[in-house]
Amino acid sequence: MMTELLILVEGVVMGRVLEKTRQGGTLSFRYDAGWLELKDAFPLSVSMPLSEAPYRQRFIKTFLSNLLPESPAVLEAWEKKYHVSRNNPFGLLKHVGEDCPGALQFVQPERLAEYQHPGPAQIQWMTLNELRERLALLREDAAAFRLVTDQGRMSLAGAQAKTALYFDGRRWGVPAGRMPTSHILKPCIPGFDGIVENEHLCQDIAARCGLPAARSFVLDLDEPVIVVERFDRLPHPDPARILRRVHQEDMCQALSRLPGDKYQESGGPGIETIVKLLRSVSTNVPEDVGRFVDANIFNYLIGGTDAHAKNYSLLLGANRQVRLSPLYDLSTQLPYVDRIPQRVAMKIGRRYDIGSITAADWQGLARHCKLDETQMVDRVRALAEVLPDHIVAARDQALQQNLHASKVRKASELMLKHVRTRREGLR
Repeated sequence: MMTELLILVEGVVMGRVLEKTRQGGTLSFRYDAGWLELKDAFPLSVSMPLSEAPYRQRFIKTFLSNLLPESPAVLEAWEKKYHVSRNNPFGLLKHVGEDCPGALQFVQPERLAEYQHPGPAQIQWMTLNELRERLALLREDAAAFRLVTDQGRMSLAGAQAKTALYFDGRRWGVPAGRMPTSHILKPCIPGFDGIVENEHLCQDIAARCGLPAARSFVLDLDEPVIVVERFDRLPHPDPARILRRVHQEDMCQALSRLPGDKYQESGGPGIETIVKLLRSVSTNVPEDVGRFVDANIFNYLIGGTDAHAKNYSLLLGANRQVRLSPLYDLSTQLPYVDRIPQRVAMKIGRRYDIGSITAADWQGLARHCKLDETQMVDRVRALAEVLPDHIVAARDQALQQNLHASKVRKASELMLKHVRTRREGLR
């Protein structure tokens, strides 16, 4: 017996995922012939280039697994609700694949017409009080990012509790059908006081350093929530359609690695591997390699220890365009040193421990990545020189925005001290 799940992009069938249930749920994926004929077609993943031949289990199951949350609480709730194993991404996406990272919608064949001829935008608007109640539920239960009464279904990757909604600048709503979400909302994490202000601050600092970074703001409804504008959504050419989805995939998907392999220390990809990937797929190699290296320098300098492979992504577009996405999920772990060791997610040279990384380690990284050793160390020093001014500017703006003063000041002071220490160690 075989079951099928369609992958749609703006109502067009990109391809089909097939499950052979008599062979232990073996999966395969094939691009639709019509998709392959489109002049602006792009691949599902750089690990699965456009081809008439089908892709087998390893590639498609890995890709699908990376679209799902990592939270055990969410997966357990979905198991009970949909009677589908948490280890069956195909089965889960039948129920939650309407709004996913990137341009994809997963649709059962019998519902195809609903997505090809969607009619007016479907949005369930809510009051601020209703939004406040939703966020309070989400803080208590990571699986509460959609209510039973919601029409729209979605999946967001990652371990942190979060939800995605549509925001028109005034109102919040739950979209359904072809209508995408526009913003991701993440409440505070228990035990990580100030993480909301921390992430917003670090996103702003990165942008001030010239690094493309997702835009964010802090929404205070009883407790603060960081709101991140989705970079995989853009204004639609048709005003009636409002937004269009832009395709993206994280580095685990691009390298065909499971979510559990996102950290280099547990077998995941490191800087050298991702630089090699960028050289093979990017349509602007010098710029994307430079931005990726800068991102790792930035995380080293701010004490950002969670910059694993799923926190870097590619944007895939027409005319075979592939670019490194804006940065996201940036934060400093310096306020939480009692809970998180100061070790980078991707090693520098031979080392993970931030305190032991020297100029020689940056030179070693440059050699491994086939980059100029002198330019690498000069770039680390240059960012270390300008970063304090950007931290201060971002801090002052956050305070003007009435964000929690003591949390903003604490994160800023720790980063300023950390940068000074790193700068001294590079001399």
